[in-house]
Amino acid sequence: MISLFILKPNTRGMRYGIGTYINQLTGSLLTKEDINIFIVNYLSSEYKEFTIISKSIKLTEIHIPSPIAMLINEKQGQKYANRIVDLLAPIVQKCPNPIFQINHPDALPIVKHLKTQFSVPVVSVIHLALWQFIYDGNKQKFDQVWTTEREANADIIKTIEAEKELYEISDKVVSVTGYMKDFIMNYFNISEKKIEVIPNGIDKSVFHMINKDEKESVKQSFGFARDEIIILYSGRLDKGKGIYSLINAFNLVCKQCNNIRLVLAGEDSGANRISQYLGHCTNIWGKVTFTGFVEYEIINKLYQIADIGIIPSLYDHCPYVALEMIGYNVPLIISNTEGLNEILTKDQCILITPIVDNDGNITLEENDIADAILSFTRNESSITNYIISDYQDLMKTKFSSKRMGKEMYSLLLNLQTTEVQTCFS
Repeated sequence: MISLFILKPNTRGMRYGIGTYINQLTGSLLTKEDINIFIVNYLSSEYKEFTIISKSIKLTEIHIPSPIAMLINEKQGQKYANRIVDLLAPIVQKCPNPIFQINHPDALPIVKHLKTQFSVPVVSVIHLALWQFIYDGNKQKFDQVWTTEREANADIIKTIEAEKELYEISDKVVSVTGYMKDFIMNYFNISEKKIEVIPNGIDKSVFHMINKDEKESVKQSFGFARDEIIILYSGRLDKGKGIYSLINAFNLVCKQCNNIRLVLAGEDSGANRISQYLGHCTNIWGKVTFTGFVEYEIINKLYQIADIGIIPSLYDHCPYVALEMIGYNVPLIISNTEGLNEILTKDQCILITPIVDNDGNITLEENDIADAILSFTRNESSITNYIISDYQDLMKTKFSSKRMGKEMYSLLLNLQTTEVQTCFS
């Protein structure tokens, strides 16, 4: 029997891809008879006290609330991490073959204390890379700082070194892309033997296809016209997601196509929140819809009515929004960045190649995005049918939750321990 403790921080990403990943992986692994799963929600805002909830015989949720005082320094962070391990200790001691799965770099303090108390295996799953957030995907800048300007950027180096340390002390590292496997081998010197590439997967049962009449009904229920072409972006409205380039490109599209609408489904960010994008929507306010964060049921309906899906990220990995659009047969426009370009071939989407200037800054050519969108509007049936022809086969093979769960289960079996050595009295 395997006892899998999946650490789940209360971060923004849990409302998006990482949260979906944990749900999909849990559902797949629970089909195995010899595994029990404990979802450890730390920094939880759902309960004010340490709470254990039995969801089923094989699934338990643990909620560890945030400390009353804000964590403002490393010492306080480590103290909270130590408390997490202390609270989990009685549960871990009773469980056969406990294994911990980490899903965010902020868990390093927890893992460090965990390793001093138990001889349990730790698996770290890479969903994001901190350097990409810090430098907007500018690998040239990161390389420069990492190799020659460390002292002048001590705080940044310390943050990225912490991520590196997490992978160093983990027993296995799972990357959802081959790109990040190569990166941590080259920059963090993580052994290839320690790394497994397991792409994200999703259960095909979540996709509910609708016919043309139903599609028109759903569109009208959202206030869209029946004949409007819906371009859908789903995800966080962050600078690194290419939102500015997308909106500017949509301005160009509207000059040639009238019955078209851009739907931006996701939570905004930044100093001025949604207003930072509105200035780019001048003259097309009536054709751009900002939904804010929407729940699962609503986003599925948006997938059902979307005519074109777009992921114009400056950097990304294996985002679930891509898999969800593929599952709904939404033809995709994707930026040709490392990681994202592992999802589909040039025959299965329209790839937009980013421009990298002499300083390593990444941008997307707005005319290229506009041309990609217009190519669908001009040849809607032929190009759509060609691009989506492999989508359902991909969902059954490459991007199925069953495949993902099988590969993770195999990894966990190889990590089983026969005995938990503990330093607790």
